[in-house]
Amino acid sequence: MLHEIAALKDGWFDGEGTKFSSAALDRIADFFDVFFEEDLPSPHIFPTSDGKIQAEWIIKNTDFSLEIDIENCTGVFSSLNLLTDCENEYEANLKDKSDWKKICQDIREANVLDE
Repeated sequence: MLHEIAALKDGWFDGEGTKFSSAALDRIADFFDVFFEEDLPSPHIFPTSDGKIQAEWIIKNTDFSLEIDIENCTGVFSSLNLLTDCENEYEANLKDKSDWKKICQDIREANVLDE
C-alpha cells in the first residue's frame, strides 16, 4: 500500500494533499518490516490530507489506529474498545523498538482479552 501512496501527486485529495516523500515512506515500511510482529494482523494503511499516514486495525471489539508523522518517524497510537468505550492513546517513537513492542503488545492483548 505504501508504494501506492508514494505515487500520489500534489493535490491528490480534491486539490489538497501534497506528494509524499518516497524516502520517508521507505523508512516507515522498513520500521514495519523490522519491528511489527508478523503474526499480528496487518493494518489497513491510507494517507491523510495533512501529510500523515494512518494505519488501522479492528480486532474483535477494539479499534486501533496509528497516526504516523512520516518525516519525524513518530506516531500517536490509540485504541478504543467498542463495547466499553474505553480509550487509550500515547505517542510512539517509531525508531524505538520498545515503542513498537508496546504497540504490538496492546494489539495482542486485545485479541486475547476480547475472546
